[in-house]
Amino acid sequence: MGGEIMIELDFELPFSALNAMMDIFITRGALIRWVFYQDHRDSFAVRALVPEIELEGTLLEMASALEEPLEVSILPERAGVKVDQAFLTSVIIGEKRCPIVVLMHFETNPRLPDEVQLLTRSDSPKEIISSLLKVSIGPFSLSNPDHARISRENGMTRVVISP
Repeated sequence: MGGEIMIELDFELPFSALNAMMDIFITRGALIRWVFYQDHRDSFAVRALVPEIELEGTLLEMASALEEPLEVSILPERAGVKVDQAFLTSVIIGEKRCPIVVLMHFETNPRLPDEVQLLTRSDSPKEIISSLLKVSIGPFSLSNPDHARISRENGMTRVVISP
């Protein structure tokens, strides 16, 4: 791992999802900083380091493995950089379960993202993308072609919006 930029993920997940997350971290080259069991909530608080180049793929895999939505705080290795947020969920279209990640990057304002990325698998039904393009997140509107860019690479579709 010499020289790789690592990104720290901080989240809480239900007891039933821990093994699936550990499998993802092992295949993605993540390092576990700590795991705490919270018996009053039957959940685990997890802090893990993920190579920066694996961040989006790891978040998308996590969304695929989870049965319920999850919020993840993303703490860059570089000092002075604001904490980013990701919201992971899945939608079911027909009989197909499709993971969705809403990734918000903060640079200038800790309450208003400078960029929002929506990620899903490339093989997700077209209905997912058309539904995403109708979404507004605060001042961001995906329906405005001047603000939204769509790309497909590494098995995922990415919609990027910025003001």
